[in-house]
Amino acid sequence: MNNRSDYFSLSGRTFKEFRNEVNRFEKNLVFRRVKMGEIYFSIMPKKPGTGTEGIPMTQKNWDLYCETFETGAEFKPETEDFGDLYEEDPELFEENRVRSRLFLTVGGEHLFVSGDAQATIGSRLGQGGTDYNIPGLARNMAIACHLREMPEKTAVTLVMLKRDDQKGESLNGMKLLAMPSGGYVHIPLSWVPAIAIRLAKERTLGRPRVTGWTIDQKRILFEMEFPEYAEQLKEEYGFKELLIPGVRIETSPVTRSSFEVIGTLRPERGYAIDDSCEKLTHRGHVDIDDYMEKVGKTILTGVRKTSEELAKKLGRELTESTDAGERREAYARAILAGIEGLHLASPRVLGERRTKEIRDGLIEEFNPDIPYTEYDIAVTFLHIAERVDPLSEEVKKALRSACKGAALINYRPSRITLLP
Repeated sequence: MNNRSDYFSLSGRTFKEFRNEVNRFEKNLVFRRVKMGEIYFSIMPKKPGTGTEGIPMTQKNWDLYCETFETGAEFKPETEDFGDLYEEDPELFEENRVRSRLFLTVGGEHLFVSGDAQATIGSRLGQGGTDYNIPGLARNMAIACHLREMPEKTAVTLVMLKRDDQKGESLNGMKLLAMPSGGYVHIPLSWVPAIAIRLAKERTLGRPRVTGWTIDQKRILFEMEFPEYAEQLKEEYGFKELLIPGVRIETSPVTRSSFEVIGTLRPERGYAIDDSCEKLTHRGHVDIDDYMEKVGKTILTGVRKTSEELAKKLGRELTESTDAGERREAYARAILAGIEGLHLASPRVLGERRTKEIRDGLIEEFNPDIPYTEYDIAVTFLHIAERVDPLSEEVKKALRSACKGAALINYRPSRITLLP
């Protein structure tokens, strides 16, 4: 697939291939800081196969549009032919026509505009919302209008992707991936494999195993786990199942506000939760050595703290009573304490409907013959994601983050209202 297509995506499970593809992607990224007054947009025809002409939103065309809008006359703007760009990359040209219907022009050079760039363009212009992301003449005219209302000296950064074979300084034919502010500082994508190598070489968590990676224009994701350390934790703390520490590294050249290294903890037969996170924003001075020092402390401290808290819960039974009714009530209170403590009913996590389904299912699974401990309940919440699959990436992330608190909750609350 064309690596400049909005639909470009690669995935795999070997580190060598990941590093090669990340380096290739990084090599083709281009950054240019410009002023708002230096750029304008051209509107593309709506339907594929309708020629290669566009409508440059110059002052003349803009005045003409305003005049015809007020009078109701037919809009007959001056047009510009982009046939040279069509010849250069017809596949990307047609995708551009459908996805964004925009070209960006700076210094007389024309850039394709990714459909995913629309949100960042809107942010720079102080615009947004669902309608803003729907390409069309009205939306494109709104972009042109708001661009002209911006102070000409306002700085923005153009994040662009060139062709593999593109040489020289010309921006012509590059693809705009995003338009962050002028203060944007790029964090090299090559940091992802570099950090993975450092964590592997330090062997603090033992020998790592790559579990997967994904590369597209919106996100770079690399994941690895440390099964040797999981065996060590199980033996040291007496856990009933393996809890496997891992690291997930995420960044993006376009949409993410920060570079993130996230410590994870995954039950042996379940999904990973986010245990700890160290973020680095695209602002100011960035240094990989300083960042790695913070990552080491954050990730190791997080894994150790979660493990220690879980270990404390191993011998804590929910109640000393042998009465089945009292044991059932203690179990139900523990489940409710977990749901409340993790804020699962929050709209950004699972919401009330899904949470009620989970609550009812867990309470129904009570077995009077099992002497439940706080550890059992905590691990149950580490497995929650398995009960609500499939989930969107956004909800998955919120749930992974919420469940990291499962080891810290008091599952023997003195008072908690049992919901109907």
